[in-house]
Order: sequence, then C-alpha cells, then structure tokens
Amino acid sequence: MRGHVRRRGASVAGLDVADHLRTELAGADPWSLATSEFERRRFDALLSVIAPRAPFGRALEVGCAAGVFTARLAPLCTDLTVVDAMPQALDRAAERLGPAANRVAWRVADPSQDEVGGPYDLIVAAEVLYYLPGVDALKVAAKRLASALRPGGILVFGSASDEACRRWGLYGGAETGLAVFSDLLREVARTRCLGADWTEDSTIVAFSAGQG
Repeated sequence: MRGHVRRRGASVAGLDVADHLRTELAGADPWSLATSEFERRRFDALLSVIAPRAPFGRALEVGCAAGVFTARLAPLCTDLTVVDAMPQALDRAAERLGPAANRVAWRVADPSQDEVGGPYDLIVAAEVLYYLPGVDALKVAAKRLASALRPGGILVFGSASDEACRRWGLYGGAETGLAVFSDLLREVARTRCLGADWTEDSTIVAFSAGQG
C-alpha cells in the first residue's frame, strides 16, 4: 500500500484502490517515482527531516511502492522492516535493492488491520495512509504506529492535501492525518514540497514519542 495518484490529472470519484495499486505496480515505473523530478525533491524533503537524526537502529517503512525511497532509507538503518499491503510492492522493492534486500525484513501488512512490531527508532509513513477507507481505519493505523515508536524515536508522516486526495477519490490527506497524529505524538519538524500543479504538493511532518 504505497504511492499516489499523481500525474493522472483528472479528478476521480471513489477510486478503486486495489485496482489502482495493481495497475501501477505492473508498470515499468510505478507512479513515476524513479523518474519524476518532483518525486526526487519529495524524497529529498523526507530525508531532510530523517538524515540529521541518523543512524537509526530499528526502523519501519509503511508502504514501499517499487522501493525507490526504500533504497535511500535502508543505508540509514541498522535493522529496517518494510510493510506493504501489496505483495507485488514488496517484490518490486526487494528487486530494486538487490543484495541489500537481504538486510531488510519484508512483510505483507496493513497497519489499520495488522500489528507492525516494534519498538522502532524511526517510522516512515509517506503518501500511503490516504488509501485507508475512512477516519476509523486511519485512527487505528495511527494509534498502532504511534504505539510502535520507541520513546525518543521519530515518526515521519507525509501526505498530499485533503483537497487533492478528495479530487483523486481518496479519503483524508495531510490535514486529516496531521490532526490524528497530533493527538498521539509531539511535532518536532515540518517541511513542504511543492511542484508545478495541484498534483505535486506534499506536507512532511516529523513527530516524536516523548523526549529525545
């Protein structure tokens, strides 16, 4: 469960999430994550709040698409676990990492339904939680992720805006997600990555579990 509807352009109503994910993951470059200049800058923005706190011991990435960001995250972590609801995503990401994939734990899991392990020093959930079906699922996932964070660890949440997600036919977005996580954790850093049009807009916030 990873990625977004960017570059589709047209508004959609009630996106079939499973079909969308399967279609993208069957392509040569899912969501253009490997070739888009905006996505490169978004990954840079994510790393701008992560890398200064590296190295991390145990880390969790929620959703991996085809592993473009996973490949940049893995060297910052001693013990990285990647969870995704789509087995195809895990396969694509492991293939991208090559021999380094052997140092990553890959699990099929949805944090709104499944336990994610822990405790972790770092959790990354970027451009993924808006695929959940509603506020109840989001609250369950957020609580589960927050509970899996070690005191002093950070959780990095990234998302397009609520308005963009509505236009894509998805639930929630940055404002909704930030409100839910703010009830559970303390914000410690924030940045925003903007592109040429409404489809390229991501708010990135780091939260902390306690002091550290």
